[in-house]
Amino acid sequence: MNNNLTGEQIAKFRKAAGLTQEELGRAAGVSTQAVSRWECGGAPDLSLLPAIADKLGVTIDALFGREGGVPLDAAELLNRFAASQPEGKQLDALCRMIYQSIQFMMPVGLWHEHIAYPEECQVKTDGEYSLMRCGVKLEEGLAFGVGSEEFAFMNIFPEPQKGWAAYFADYDRCRKMFAVLAQEGCLELLEMLYSEDEHYLVPEVAAARLGKPKEEIASLFAALYEVHLLLRLEMELESGKIYAYIINDNHAYVPFMLLTRCFMERHAAFYLQWISRKGPLLRKPRDGKKEDLRHEKT
Repeated sequence: MNNNLTGEQIAKFRKAAGLTQEELGRAAGVSTQAVSRWECGGAPDLSLLPAIADKLGVTIDALFGREGGVPLDAAELLNRFAASQPEGKQLDALCRMIYQSIQFMMPVGLWHEHIAYPEECQVKTDGEYSLMRCGVKLEEGLAFGVGSEEFAFMNIFPEPQKGWAAYFADYDRCRKMFAVLAQEGCLELLEMLYSEDEHYLVPEVAAARLGKPKEEIASLFAALYEVHLLLRLEMELESGKIYAYIINDNHAYVPFMLLTRCFMERHAAFYLQWISRKGPLLRKPRDGKKEDLRHEKT
């Protein structure tokens, strides 16, 4: 390896990318001093070259001066990565990538590039099982999820200029939906509907499957329709008008139920965590109001 050329290339691409030596070192898992040594004629370990090239947005060949080193499009790199994964494993691979990226957000010395997924997704504390979460709270937003060989999901929430609260549903709509979900049998009904292929269903059939009175299930169907969790089809029969219902599948049910569990769990079981955010989570009131967003004034 031509140490001088490699160090010069690293310095050139780092400056072009607007990165500090500390930021590049963090991505490669080394100190700022190590990056400085590279750029002064030293050489990084060969195993570090992929992380360095990825952070600089160039190819490994570019670090050896073998091509122009034009930064590669990040979306194209991600597409290539996803396409290279076996069919049926692409979402899992993306979860692992985000999990690894969360480690890179932590300061040097507080993370280790070889922290692997735990085998299981839960830990037992005081007789209760809690999901082992990983996440960061940064000035620019949040990353949160569960990473394990058994089960994984990841969420990325960059903070918008207006703040997250500006995009929340209004309080009255939330209270109405929660009141519906709190009714006896409602969660069981939703889980049954999401456990079947999508099709229209009349309350009588659902009541028979759940072993509940027809009137009770018909009331739940109507209430779920009112808060837009179900769609409804009106049909005219000789005996009169009836309604058939189908789930309003907006892909939010599974994330909602998983995040609800995380929100309610008593134990904050984090496997990987870093917080550098200063101030409260909701720093901007919705609609320009000044009150604390966690509570409404009475």
